[in-house]
Amino acid sequence: MKKVAVIGLGNFGKSLAENLAEGGAEVLAVDISEEKINELNHPNITAVKFDSTDVRELERFGIKDMDAVVITIGENFEALLLTCMLLKEMGVKRIIARANERIHKKILKSVGIREEDIISPEEEVARHLAKIILREGLLEFFEIEKDYEIARLKAPSEFIGKSLREIELRKNFNLLLVTIIRNKKPIGVPDPDVKIEDGDELLIFGRDKDIKKIS
Repeated sequence: MKKVAVIGLGNFGKSLAENLAEGGAEVLAVDISEEKINELNHPNITAVKFDSTDVRELERFGIKDMDAVVITIGENFEALLLTCMLLKEMGVKRIIARANERIHKKILKSVGIREEDIISPEEEVARHLAKIILREGLLEFFEIEKDYEIARLKAPSEFIGKSLREIELRKNFNLLLVTIIRNKKPIGVPDPDVKIEDGDELLIFGRDKDIKKIS
């Protein structure tokens, strides 16, 4: 069982702690607010009230033995930064920290937090939602790395009634079809002679600029 500490129990931190616990992790949930501590009630969560900038408290609750520590303090960047620095000195295996502003990201990187371990929930959700709103056929997407993604989209009207062999996604659009979702279920690895039906959804891999052409 993984041991994870979540420091800062605002809406995001609370939800993260609960989801980690539901997934089977042993969670230490930390906040300075008694009210927020009392909101958590799960057998896999130990919720404790203390100041994460106090190294004695961090040591007392065995923070250095955690598989990961996620710092989601939202309104006090000074406390978040000091907590990160203390955890680095303690040798915590993995530190994931929240950054609400771009300058915060730069500061966190400068103290040794890896770029992939710096999260900006509001910014990421806003960017994700904006993209879905602006592209009518796009239902969901997951970025693999810069410019590449897996996207779920409505089958374009011009594809309806045509076989995959006729459409030639790879040749004409530089895209790879992972599967077709029909009646809310994937049909497996589709045969080239399978025809696209009205209501089908396509699970596609490729560059964002190429996916944009058909979504």
